[in-house]
Amino acid sequence: MESTKSNLATTLNRSNELHAIIMHEVYLVDHDRSIRSVLTKSLSGISLEHSNSIMLLMTANNYTTAVSLLRLQYEAVARAMWTHLAAKDSFLAKYAAPTDITKLPPDFPTITEMIEQISKGQVKGPGEMLSSFKEATWSGMNSYVHNGFLPIERFLNGYPEALLIQIVQGSNALNIMVAMVLARMSGDYSLVSLVKQLQIDYKDSLPTLEPFKTIDA
Repeated sequence: MESTKSNLATTLNRSNELHAIIMHEVYLVDHDRSIRSVLTKSLSGISLEHSNSIMLLMTANNYTTAVSLLRLQYEAVARAMWTHLAAKDSFLAKYAAPTDITKLPPDFPTITEMIEQISKGQVKGPGEMLSSFKEATWSGMNSYVHNGFLPIERFLNGYPEALLIQIVQGSNALNIMVAMVLARMSGDYSLVSLVKQLQIDYKDSLPTLEPFKTIDA
């Protein structure tokens, strides 16, 4: 049990380092004030907040809530990517107007629709990454979000080390995805290079080549 805690603690420490670098070196960089950039950065910030919360909850041994947050983080990343790469100006314009709580702007497309639109765009890779993540984790994430069998079983019988580390690594992978979106949005190629280097420097805290065969095994 001690080695399990040590391995998870090491992963969390490395993940906190990665999160801090992305926040200070990529997220806090100034971007233009277009509605596309503002929305993309807002969604990116939400995803990074979810990631930080996952780590805090893991540290507090609140594993069920931590695992559940992975889906919220994933959806924020998917929306950030779609907003930056595929959203039409007419859609974005509806988010630029003052908010009327009685008449909210239209909701985003479904995750499947956003992935399809991203994949049809000129930038190759993001759609495929989102699709692979969704294919391997969606059923498990839904079970946790809706308090299904998996969270009940794990709450009763405990969480394996491998699952907890896998969740943190998955969260880190989403952080890398959103960091690349922000770096690309900045137009600064040095930031793109930084994010690529982070993938190398923190490969011990990221999934393997086939990272998400299951969210719960």
